[in-house]
Amino acid sequence: TQRGGGKEALFAVHFADARRGWIVGRGGLVLATLDGGKRWTRQKTPTTQHLFAVHFLEGGKEGWAVGSFGSVLKTLNGGRNWTQVKVMLSQPAAEEPERGSAGTTGTEQEEEDFGEGAWGGSDDPYGVDGRDSSEPSEGASAEESGPSFDRHLNGVWVLGPGRAIAAGESGKIIATADGGASWQPRDSGVWAPLYQILFVSPRQGFIGGGVGTLLRTDDGGTTWRPLATGEQAHLFALTRRGHDLYAVGSRGTLLRQRGERFQRVPLGIYGWLSALAFGGDNVGLLVGGQGRILRTTDGGRSLSLIHI
Repeated sequence: TQRGGGKEALFAVHFADARRGWIVGRGGLVLATLDGGKRWTRQKTPTTQHLFAVHFLEGGKEGWAVGSFGSVLKTLNGGRNWTQVKVMLSQPAAEEPERGSAGTTGTEQEEEDFGEGAWGGSDDPYGVDGRDSSEPSEGASAEESGPSFDRHLNGVWVLGPGRAIAAGESGKIIATADGGASWQPRDSGVWAPLYQILFVSPRQGFIGGGVGTLLRTDDGGTTWRPLATGEQAHLFALTRRGHDLYAVGSRGTLLRQRGERFQRVPLGIYGWLSALAFGGDNVGLLVGGQGRILRTTDGGRSLSLIHI
């Protein structure tokens, strides 16, 4: 156990290299480490909105964080100074698909409830600490929580200097190529909430979302198309190992993509899973609700529960 500098909920972590990393959380919290996590210090931010995702360019200078009510922050000096970015769309957003179109299988459902499963409930990591609240964070000013952007943002990825892409509620994807001075909407084709963004090359990327949603781009995030996962579970996090894409989510879901097909990896658990990461020597860690940690030493072919 490491001292994190407070009792706020912590939602996401990103390391630019083996030593420099950042954690974001409730109430505009940003923590930083320069020694691989041995010590964490709180960085000052201009917001009290919750921050759900953070990502830095290699080198650890330019970073972006996103969160509730369209909050977007950026830094150009490793977080010594964070500035708030106003999301102003440069063109009208594409017409939203009708509610009930998940966009993942090409079939329509009569009703889809994105409430408890997508933003709250015992099988969802994001409803535990008020992340589904429709009210501004305590202490937020009217100006701060105002109509910069009308959707919570759950994921962000920095594509290059001044170039970032973010995703969030109601299938919203937005991108900037000028450091946040202007933003362009990207058509996702779905209404489901979108969570983590993962780019595996400058042009190829993925986004996981609610109701089995998994989107793919092959042009650097300009256009997105759905992949058929055959799942209804919400996909909270993505990772890549070799040529295999993995997705984890609610209902104990672990999916592995090989080629164009997805396979469910049987785990024998039902609770939500929030992240999967691989290190060297085929070792990987899978974490989720109720402090659950699973470990693999054979590249994901088998996992065993770690008791702490």
